[in-house]
Formats: sequence, C-alpha cells, structure tokens
Amino acid sequence: HGRRARCRPHPHPGRKEEEFEWVKKEYFAREQMALGKIKEGVIMAIEHPGIAAGSATVAGIVLLKRPRSYLIQRVRRVFVSKETLLSGIQAEVNHMRQTVNLMSNESQKLMDRAATAEKRFQKGWNTLREEGRAIQSELKQISDIENQAVGLKGILDQLPRAHASEFRSEISGL
Repeated sequence: HGRRARCRPHPHPGRKEEEFEWVKKEYFAREQMALGKIKEGVIMAIEHPGIAAGSATVAGIVLLKRPRSYLIQRVRRVFVSKETLLSGIQAEVNHMRQTVNLMSNESQKLMDRAATAEKRFQKGWNTLREEGRAIQSELKQISDIENQAVGLKGILDQLPRAHASEFRSEISGL
C-alpha cells in the first residue's frame, strides 16, 4: 500500500537479454504500482462513497467535453439571466428616482404657487377691507348730508311760500 516502486537504473547496454530483463522488471514494477493505486482507490471508494461519487462527477465534468460545455452553458445562462434581471431592476430604480425627484419638484412648485396665491389673497382681502371702510365712510357722509337736507327741508317748510320756492328750486338743482 505505502510502497513505492523504485526505478532501477538502466544497465549499460551490452546484451539484449539484460536489456529485456530490465524492461520486463520495470514493466512489472510499474504494473504493481498502478494496480496498488487502483486497489487504494477502490478501497477508498468503498469506505467513502460520497467522496468517490463526487470525484467521479468532477472527473466526468473535467475530462469529458460534453458535460463540461453543458455546465458552462448553464452557468452562463444563470449569470446572463441574473445580469439581465439586475439591469432591469437598476433601470426601474432609476426610473423611480426620477419620478420621486419630479414629484418633489412639482410639490415644491405647488407650494410656491400656494404661498404666492395666499399672499395675493391676503393683499386682496386687505384692499377689500379698506374699500369697505371707505364705502362706509362715504355712506356716513351721505347719511349726514341727507340728514342736513331733511333739516333744511324742515326749515324750508317753516318759511313762507314765496321765499321757500326760491330755495326749493336751487335745492332740486343740486
């Protein structure tokens, strides 16, 4: 098992019989070494079937062209499909980022427009209140004038008719 066949030195070429004997011994030593290795492999395979099956599978993949090319094609397909999937996901993420940025920009624009509209509304409300106060002031002045006109009419009613008609024609012109 643990023995190794040692190469014997080649005798000096002399006789053919010696050479033949030497070749025969070398062949026998090599054959014993190969058979010993095969025997060790068989014993190991019997003791460890999982390792033996894995070794046979790896040897089949490495040594035979067809399983190797099949495995390469399968791995290539897996990587290509994963790469395609990742690129699609990356494109979707980029699209979503653009959409979020666009929505954020639009939201900011709407907020600015709302602030501007609120300022304009407040300005219009203040202008309307000022106009309302001005109208109330005018109405008060008109009311005061009407009251004065009523008072003047009362005074005119007390005057004699000849004097009163003269004032009434001037008042009606106003």
